[in-house]
Amino acid sequence: MADDLERKPWDREPGEPMVWFNRFEFYRLLGPDRSIQAAIRAYKTAQGKPPPRGISKPWPERSRTWRWKERAEAWDAAEIERIRREFDDERRKDKQRRIKVLRAFRGKLEQALVGLEPYSARWQDVTSGLAMVMPELRREYGDAPEENDTGALDITIEWADAPTRRYDEPEAVPEGGDGDGQGG
Repeated sequence: MADDLERKPWDREPGEPMVWFNRFEFYRLLGPDRSIQAAIRAYKTAQGKPPPRGISKPWPERSRTWRWKERAEAWDAAEIERIRREFDDERRKDKQRRIKVLRAFRGKLEQALVGLEPYSARWQDVTSGLAMVMPELRREYGDAPEENDTGALDITIEWADAPTRRYDEPEAVPEGGDGDGQGG
């Protein structure tokens, strides 16, 4: 809060007449390619007056007296810094959002791994998801693999209950039944 109350170089100078401070504002807001002549044109146009053909003497004198160039350059530097801070803040927020999404996706993949049935597993979907989410999370956390790392995942799956039949074998039907367990 104290920084907000601190006087900035582009603020009105002590003793600076309001008419010249207003003219400085036209100069300052022209941006880095500003000039006294462009400020005069902008000022006169805002007043509904035709722009002058030349530069009237008091403008350059007052601009030197009230250090317009230095004050406007201080404004430019502050604006560049403000924009950089806003960009950095937005990048930080975007990174947090990406991590949140990636972590949620990873959680869903972990749930899918636990619940996969060996007979109906969609390994391609789960492994493709893992192959995407894990390197992305590592990158977001600054723990990205080295350039020569292939990024290949080594996944070992262990089943608590080993399948009793092979995937390509038909399901056994008990004698005298149709396979529905009703015996007939």
